[in-house]
Amino acid sequence: NRADVPGWQAHRINDGAIIEENSEEGVLSYLEKSMVKQNCCISPWGPSPLLATFTTRDVRKGEELFTSYGMSYWLEASFRDQQQHEEEQVKKTDRIKKKEKLLFECYLYYAMSNWYQKEADAIQAVFDSL
Repeated sequence: NRADVPGWQAHRINDGAIIEENSEEGVLSYLEKSMVKQNCCISPWGPSPLLATFTTRDVRKGEELFTSYGMSYWLEASFRDQQQHEEEQVKKTDRIKKKEKLLFECYLYYAMSNWYQKEADAIQAVFDSL
């Protein structure tokens, strides 16, 4: 166990749901539950490969932070031992794509936002000086 480093805590953020069934309905259920619990997102920010965590709503002190790991992560983590054939794996249907789009819009919003430009410029200056 390493000591915590201020500012480097994103590894402590969990997903608010998991995929419990290897089916379209299982994926849609996961996406819905993940959307309800998600209160932050992790987005590219500043010089590559830095990522930043942004809250998507007000978060109370002591409240757990949740993001979404995405369907690919959970399908691989949950069902890798089943050795399924390609045709048995869940495909990204239009229903899944629509739900994913809603879930991940915040990533693009913060990645393209200028709200933190002053901080991003300060980080870039540090990297440029290295």
